[in-house]
Amino acid sequence: MKKVIVIMGGPSAEHEVSLSTGREILRHLDTAKYVKRAVIISREKQFFYCDTDVTLLNEKDFSDPGNSSHFRGPVAPAQSQEIWNGYDVALLGLHGEFGEDGRFQGFLETLGIPYTGSGVL
Repeated sequence: MKKVIVIMGGPSAEHEVSLSTGREILRHLDTAKYVKRAVIISREKQFFYCDTDVTLLNEKDFSDPGNSSHFRGPVAPAQSQEIWNGYDVALLGLHGEFGEDGRFQGFLETLGIPYTGSGVL
């Protein structure tokens, strides 16, 4: 099975829209084909991650991952290697600044993780 990370949130004004996008991506990934990990980037650019089946999570878990029993973190970007190890691809649910301007894509490229969506340039 492919191991997939779904990334959402971030510091942009479109944070909530991105959470909705990420939830929908997770909801529609076939669990018979993919191992899923949800990664939420807070408005402060801290990472929270969860391997729980998304059907067990509610909207509050996504909008406040620091107070959710399902998510682990916060993890600073520079210390986030544990989040990405062993995953095959990152599906980007990010919107707006930081998510669509190439900065986060560059971060994934330095980690050697393929991703969907726009590139660095």
